[in-house]
Amino acid sequence: MLEHMFEVVDRLGTRLAGCVNGLDPDRVAGRDAAELWAAFDRVERLAAAGKTLLARRLADTHQPDETGTKTAAEALARRGGTSLGAARDALETSTGLHDVPQVEAAMRR
Repeated sequence: MLEHMFEVVDRLGTRLAGCVNGLDPDRVAGRDAAELWAAFDRVERLAAAGKTLLARRLADTHQPDETGTKTAAEALARRGGTSLGAARDALETSTGLHDVPQVEAAMRR
């Protein structure tokens, strides 16, 4: 199942990259632009939810010797190209989801 999930997400990323590469905003009608923007927004939110859900597991399995980073937050910041504070926030959110299953369920939707 996990292998299949990785393949699906990887293919989605490749297809999305192709869509963005071919996107000419000046050739998109106003109404279509609004609908396309909403579709991209949904993809962005779902991708962020997936990253948040996985952050805790990345922290659980972090190996300082392998990555050259001392903490899981440092590794996430480096991997995601974000600040250390943003990475810490993501880890805190991911870890806290166990305590609020209704929030986790909403993220998955």
